[in-house]
Amino acid sequence: MRRLLRGFHSIIASRAVTPIILGCFALIYIIIAFYTDETLVALMALVRSNSPLILLLSCIPVNLLAILCRETAQFSDRRHAGLSAKGLPVGTYQERVFLGTVQTGLLEKKIEQSGYHYRIKGDSCAAWKGISIFPARFLFLMGSFCLFAGILVSLTTRVSLRDVVIEGEPLPEAVGVRGRVEQITLRQHNGIILSHSLDMNIALGEGDEASVRKFGVYPPGRINGIFFYPRYLGLAPLIEFTPPESGQVFSSYIKLMIYPPGKEDGVQIPRSPYRISFTIIEPMTGAEPYITGKFNLRFKVLKGNDQVSEGTLPLGGTVSRGGYTLSFPDAKKLVAVDFVKDPGLPLLWIAGLLFLGAIVAYIPIRMFAPRREIIFIQRNGSTEVFSRAEGRAAKHRGILHNMLDHLCQSQ
Repeated sequence: MRRLLRGFHSIIASRAVTPIILGCFALIYIIIAFYTDETLVALMALVRSNSPLILLLSCIPVNLLAILCRETAQFSDRRHAGLSAKGLPVGTYQERVFLGTVQTGLLEKKIEQSGYHYRIKGDSCAAWKGISIFPARFLFLMGSFCLFAGILVSLTTRVSLRDVVIEGEPLPEAVGVRGRVEQITLRQHNGIILSHSLDMNIALGEGDEASVRKFGVYPPGRINGIFFYPRYLGLAPLIEFTPPESGQVFSSYIKLMIYPPGKEDGVQIPRSPYRISFTIIEPMTGAEPYITGKFNLRFKVLKGNDQVSEGTLPLGGTVSRGGYTLSFPDAKKLVAVDFVKDPGLPLLWIAGLLFLGAIVAYIPIRMFAPRREIIFIQRNGSTEVFSRAEGRAAKHRGILHNMLDHLCQSQ
């Protein structure tokens, strides 16, 4: 039974498990790519709806956690290996050499000449130089665990809904919190990646207890456990339309996804054959209408499949043509937002921070002070020498064998 458990643990903690599983998903991705352009979306949908694939994906964080536990135990064993001749970690040292009895004084002298620190206790001597990369390795494995655990949690629990927030209007019911969108502002922004910044000022609560919070593009804001991801800008103009055959006026704010300028959207007039399409006209000055608040719309009035009127309409203007009257007295800014409830997202952010910490810790240690270790254990008239190096292995091996040659010659 113990042998079976040991074999199972060796499989679970194998470094080959994660690459093999990722290779399987890569193969599935390539196959899906032959059938659709939305390959990643289709792969996520397939995994989300397929229990065997979910189970396969869940093996990755389990494997990474097992590797982390194994390497932590090995690091702890190595830390205490020089203090006791018993319980040396098996397979954690790269080289093992047998010598005869070595004089302690001569051993100390050769270690000092080599520039290594050392500690002697009983029949054991541990020599070392540099700093272990294990903390960086620990951060990397923890980051990898959080990354794949976050992906797994997101795929199985993520809920996403797209809706619009309109300036001056209450928040959508999907948020589950009473609030009002006070202002939507687009500004020029001289950033490394983004050339504009978007701010949404939202008053949460009611009356004197309302508090205003500002939401931008990134990082996403969060209300009641729901993340805000702004996707597209739009406009909600107040349109008043009167056809020639009827004195009835259609008057309503309508939601149009017509930003940036040149993008077209429209509205079907209720209980009539009329449809009106709109496009924002880009100003000759090149100024952003969303920044200046000055909107000029190009419109087309369709009756069935026939175009019966067209023209341009500035904010606050009215156009009467061919018996059709169209006015544009007011407009509100709107933003299409993805409201996402994703418990796995914090794990992904933690993974990013851990990866950053691993890189910051690994590079200087690996370049300037990699860990090198030598352990001498004398027992039963012979000396066992264990050696490992996390960097500059050739130099370390040369120092070790030069030291062993001198020790052998002195016997």
